[in-house]
Amino acid sequence: MNWLKFALAAAGIAAGAAAVAASIVKKEDDREMDDYLMSDPEPDFDPVAAATQRAELDAQTWESLDDESLPVRISYVVDGPETASMAQELLASGGYSSSMDTESGVLDVLYTQEKPVKVLLDCAGLEGVQYTGYCITA
Repeated sequence: MNWLKFALAAAGIAAGAAAVAASIVKKEDDREMDDYLMSDPEPDFDPVAAATQRAELDAQTWESLDDESLPVRISYVVDGPETASMAQELLASGGYSSSMDTESGVLDVLYTQEKPVKVLLDCAGLEGVQYTGYCITA
């Protein structure tokens, strides 16, 4: 009977040690992930320039899509109503219609390959306008 108690105690100690070891490993993994995801940006990092560059790369994708994948919804975040008006005027001059969600500050445009991409890239380069991405709406 004593050997059974001893075996149960040893099993309990082993299980506790394994749980502590697993906890330590998980905390280290979490810390590494935090360092990766939430690291400090580089001092010369410009988020507006990065977003504009990403828009230029994405534009190559929009232009190469087939008709079944169109239209594409392109989204920008706009600082305020004046900036939104300026961006919408620029888009309208290129033949685009757009919709603005004033609560979230998101300006959406549909791209169908019928109008030039340059206007969309010019909009991404406006001060107070930041390109956020696109989605295929088909």
